[in-house]
Formats: sequence, C-alpha cells, structure tokens
Amino acid sequence: MTNTSNLPFELSADALTSWLDSLSSLPQFQAAHQLNQVLKQLKDEQHHSAELLALVISLTPLTLHFSNNIALATAAEHNAITKSRKAAKLCIQLLRQLSLIFCQLAELSTLSESERQTAIYYALQCIGYCLRCYSLFYETTSATLWEKSASLYSLAATQHALQINQTTKIAEFKQQPTIESVIKRNLLFSISSPTLFTSHEISQIFQLATEFADQLVIDSAPNTFDFGFYWDLNDELPPCPTRKANRALPHGFLALDTQSIGKILQQDVHVANLSRATQTKLALHLTAYQPIFDSIVPGQTLRSEFLFGFKDVSEFLQELNKLQKIRQLSGQSKSTSSTKRNLALIPLEHEKNAFQTMTEALGKTNATSKGGNVLRIAHPSYLVAEGHAFDCSSGDIAMFYRDDEPATLAIIRQQSALSISNVTHILMEKIIGFYSIYTFKTTAGNQSAIVIDEDSDNPQVFLPPGKYQVEGKIPLTIGKSIHLTACLESNSFFARFRCYFDL
Repeated sequence: MTNTSNLPFELSADALTSWLDSLSSLPQFQAAHQLNQVLKQLKDEQHHSAELLALVISLTPLTLHFSNNIALATAAEHNAITKSRKAAKLCIQLLRQLSLIFCQLAELSTLSESERQTAIYYALQCIGYCLRCYSLFYETTSATLWEKSASLYSLAATQHALQINQTTKIAEFKQQPTIESVIKRNLLFSISSPTLFTSHEISQIFQLATEFADQLVIDSAPNTFDFGFYWDLNDELPPCPTRKANRALPHGFLALDTQSIGKILQQDVHVANLSRATQTKLALHLTAYQPIFDSIVPGQTLRSEFLFGFKDVSEFLQELNKLQKIRQLSGQSKSTSSTKRNLALIPLEHEKNAFQTMTEALGKTNATSKGGNVLRIAHPSYLVAEGHAFDCSSGDIAMFYRDDEPATLAIIRQQSALSISNVTHILMEKIIGFYSIYTFKTTAGNQSAIVIDEDSDNPQVFLPPGKYQVEGKIPLTIGKSIHLTACLESNSFFARFRCYFDL
C-alpha cells in the first residue's frame, strides 16, 4: 500500500504491528487518543481497498479494548468531572470512527462481494458497541449511525447476505455470526430504551440483547398489526414503538416483534444481572404493555380531559402558570412555594376546584382537549384511558386532569384499538412531580421548557423536538440557563434530559 504522510506508520501489516507495539508503553488514555487520531485519518484516507479493510480489522480488537476499559472506568462517575466527560467522548469517538471506516469500505464496488459483506458485518458490530457507549454516558443518539445501519441492512438484503455466517476471531463478535443477528442485537438494545436505566443496568441490557437477539422477529410484510415496534429504513431514526394502533406498515419499514422476549422476561427466571423490578419493567415494554391492558378492571370509570403533544401541553401549562401567579400575587392562593422559582411552580394539590382552574387555563389557549375515561388498573405508575376521539401517537407527551385533582404529565407508551366498539385504549406512563414552565428563544421563535421537580436533587426537563447535546445549555428568558447533563429520551415528539440550573 502507499505511504500516507499524516499517519505514524505505513499502511502495511508489518508497520501496523510495530506501531501497535509502541502504544503498549503509553498510558491507556494517551494510547487511546493516538489510536483515535489514526482512525480519524484512516477515515479520510483516499486509498480504500481490500488491504485497508484487513488493516482496519486488525485495529478492531484494540479499539474495543480501549473503549470498553475507559467506559468501565468512567461510566459510574461520568457526571462528576470534566475529565470523565472527555473520556466518555473518547470512548464514543473510537468506535464511531471505526464504524464509519467500515461503512465506507462496504460501499466500495472495487471490493469483492465477500469483502463487502465482511465490511458490513464489522461496521454493524462496531455500531452496536458505539450505541452501547452512547447509552452508558447518556449522550444523544447518533442519527448518522442509524442512517448508515439502515443503508447497510438494505445492502446486505440486496446481496442476500443477511444470514451468511461471517468469520471473525474477535471474541465479542462471535455470539452474532451473521449480519442479521448483529442488526437484531442492535435493534433490540435500542428498543429496550436503555437510557431510562442506570449505567450498570445498561451494560446488562446489552448482554440481554446479545443473548436474545435471534428471538427478535423482523418482517417487512407482517401478517398482523400486533408487532409493537418498527424501523424506518428510509430515515435516520432508531426503531420506535408503533405510533397508531391497527395501522398497516408503510413501504420501507420493518416490523419488529419483541413479544416472545418480553414473555420470557415476565417469567420467574433470572436474566442477565438485572433486578426483578427492572426485568419486569423491561418485560412490560417489550410486550407492548399487554399485561397492563389485560389487567383492566370492569366497573366505574373516571371522566377526564386529555391534552396531546408538546405544543398543546406547554401552552396549557403556560396559562396555568399565569393563573397561579395571579392568585399568589392577589393572595388567593395559600401556596408557600419558594419565591426563587419566580412563581413558576404549579402546586394544584391544595386548589379547591382544580378542574375549574384548568378549564379556565385551557380556554385561554389554542390547545384542544379530548374527553375520555380513565380505567381501573393495578399498576400505579401507569394510566389507561378509553375514548372514541383520541388522535395521538405512541411516544408523544400528554397531560390529563379531572375534578379535584392536579394535572398530571405523562408519556404515551402504547395504544390498543378495539375494532368492535371503535374505542381506543391509550396507555400512559405518569411523570410525577412538580411542574415548572419556562421560555427560551430560538431562531424559530419562543419555545417552552417543562421542568420536573426543579428543587430536587434530580430535576428533569422536557424540551420540544430538536438537536440538543449533553453539557449544552438552554438560555431562558428569565436570565438563567438550563444545563443538560444526561439524555434520557429523544424522539420526534420531545427530548427529555436530566439537568440543573446555571445562575
């Protein structure tokens, strides 16, 4: 191969071996940094060939070793110091650069068909471990890696290579011998919403995804609508829960069925190193919350009003907040909430007629509420509502309220349509806490930030959909900023972060 002046070695196996030996004398972080620089230069290398493929495969074990070791050493304290954040970014960059090199090689028509399949296999393996690092450090998901994954999956399907066994000497890769098994592992890990769990649990969920990947059912033409999740191969988004009940799958989408995996987790068996509570929560998610729907108790229902979507919920909270301020300033409210909150807290628990207050707030907005009935279930963290006129999507944010009770924020996790009665059941996860509403300016105009429990040790913020970064700041119109520390969820409806306030 030719010599590249920017690299510390010639592009040959012997030169690479000598350079790798030189890294062994360096501290791990310094050696990993040098490896990252080399991977970045190789990604920009114009001489892509089979020789480069072999060389990059040789770099893969060391890249995994550095990334895994640094991740283990820093994941538990990633919020503590800037150095840990730098280490987190290095872990991600190592695998990201390597993934993108393999992606470039997989697209080369000059490689043989088997070489391109090898490149696809290694790319998807590295992408999976990179997604694991993103989750361990609660970083926002890489749209580029999901776009590349969809492209590689489609390419492998075109070549009829999804189920061809791939040869590898890397121990971490051997549990996924085919391209299809790798993509299933990546999809199952993402479907499991790992960032809603602790860093230890995230590692165990990755192991679980590795073990149960082959039981994930993927189909471009499913026989039923009951598949739970989908992956849009034409987009750059990760797999998502099905947004509507009883809808056909559009062209270019893959149906993802995790029912069998969820049922295994429901059983009294120990899977990975997860607590029973965590395993149960994961099982509910992977079975599309069917056990909760099955637990509905016939009988008296509670009439409630529902708001769907970030825009309507935030407008409602803004007006509710204004009313609360007016009542506090006029002495009508006996709330003793802290004045440093700028009266943003909405403590409705002590209101004598909460429904009237909320109806008044709704009347001052352009938001439209939908009436429905809350059904009796045995799961206090969730709520199931029944209605004929719901027009909402799974994954979206919502708010519900009824007489003599405070408004409650929620996330729509699943829907189920009853064809006989033309009724839709929506299952929502309650977001319990005190809600504050703030405004921040963007190029598109004023936006709202909904903060949960801002005076606690673990405040969270819901933001409108957009591109946000961990360690980023949201400057508020009141003169302080929300500092984002960990991404918990990010989809086309909202972004949810842990946060604190910068004064």
